[in-house]
Amino acid sequence: MKVEEKYLRAMYLTYEHSVELFNDAELLRQNEKKERAYTFYHFSFEEAGRFFILGEAFFNCILGEIPAKNLNSKYLKDKGYENHIQKLEVSTLKMFITPFLNVKSAEEEKVLIETYCDIIANISKLNDNKNKSIYIHFEGNNFKSPKELITNNDLEYIRSLAELQLMNIKKLLNSLPKIGDDLNEYKRKILQQKKERE
Repeated sequence: MKVEEKYLRAMYLTYEHSVELFNDAELLRQNEKKERAYTFYHFSFEEAGRFFILGEAFFNCILGEIPAKNLNSKYLKDKGYENHIQKLEVSTLKMFITPFLNVKSAEEEKVLIETYCDIIANISKLNDNKNKSIYIHFEGNNFKSPKELITNNDLEYIRSLAELQLMNIKKLLNSLPKIGDDLNEYKRKILQQKKERE
């Protein structure tokens, strides 16, 4: 299997896994386990960041911008594949690309920018909340359980991010080749589109 085929397959696997994490969170939410549901929604959103890291590698390889031999574990690590904060940042950024491309007014653009900046400013809080949703914390000179630390608002916020991102990725998958497709043909198409834009 060629490297680009591995990365394409990994993108599909990552999306499927992100969906599974979201569905697990839904079950936990329905059973009033809000703190654990928070954990799994967060994992779903974070895993989506991996999808985009893999996607960047896939396109760089297809376009010949990086040799296939350089797409290895070091490359992934450098891109943030194992870094929680970087995955959250990538996931957030990519969630806004399509909306920005389709913006219809200055007011709409302003709202998108404010929303994006708000999420980016809260990346550390999202990561902290993930930990608070799992572990007992010592805060304000008291020990607190996840039930005390994760609010319904926290839960609905991370759920909305994860859900929006899954919808975003699902749309993107429609423009990608399927596993087993002729990637040479796809590469020709992508290079032609790139040439037309230049």
